[in-house]
Amino acid sequence: MEDHHAELMKKTKRELIELFQENQQEHHQLEKKYSHLENEISALEKAMASLRNKHQQTHETLSDNRTVIDSLRAEIDDAHNTIATLENEKKILEATMQKTQTELMDLEANFHISHQEMNRIRTAYEAARREIATLQEKNGILSRENTELAAAKMDMENRLMEARSSLDACESQYQSDGALFQALVGEDAKRILLIDPNYAVTYANRSASSVLDAEMDQDVTGKRLFDFMIFKDAVRVKDKIDKTFLAGETEKVKKVHLRRKNGNLKEVKLKMYRLRLKDRPAVKIVVQ
Repeated sequence: MEDHHAELMKKTKRELIELFQENQQEHHQLEKKYSHLENEISALEKAMASLRNKHQQTHETLSDNRTVIDSLRAEIDDAHNTIATLENEKKILEATMQKTQTELMDLEANFHISHQEMNRIRTAYEAARREIATLQEKNGILSRENTELAAAKMDMENRLMEARSSLDACESQYQSDGALFQALVGEDAKRILLIDPNYAVTYANRSASSVLDAEMDQDVTGKRLFDFMIFKDAVRVKDKIDKTFLAGETEKVKKVHLRRKNGNLKEVKLKMYRLRLKDRPAVKIVVQ
């Protein structure tokens, strides 16, 4: 390193400029690599859209994650526009964070896959950080001739710390929401429904959809619970749901008759609990 220092000190200002221009060419190559990564990201987003349709049941519980991810994407885009002409390591950081954003969006599709993807993101993040450290060492020599470049490097390091904090916060939010979802509706052996204050079904697991006489390709979410039962039972159930919302106590309703497609009625019991999901009131109903 000392020999390299001495060699640079011997160079003329013109030679240093030529050396800087060579570094700019390396920047250009990394921009091409970044463009290729953006194309891969676009393909991943299309694949994610297909997975989202297959895993509709996780859509509502991960809406908060989408907000965090969109916010992270905006921060990365702002950073890219602000430091597009600066040093090499900022380009690599933007590409890494864009890839991190895509991987975080995959959390909506599958909880187990997302754990693996988060580990891969952390590995890529650490590799990018080491590569940035190497580039910082090289650019440290040139920064002696350019004070603006030194200031930009400090700004990039601050953005790197902010990005790390955002990544840790997003991972913490995902783990919290995932645990809440599994606690509420994770048991497919039970027939579980979630009802909003308008008595509309916001979630029904497979067992609950079956007892409501819905086909596999039908979606009962968004429909009023009373659409599946006879009128006189609907009145009793509504009264119990209102008590659950207001008092927060566990309520039970016996001999509720659900309509079947063949015209028959199926008798069930309902057990209701009040809860809050994403800061909104809801009622969890277990069909017995």
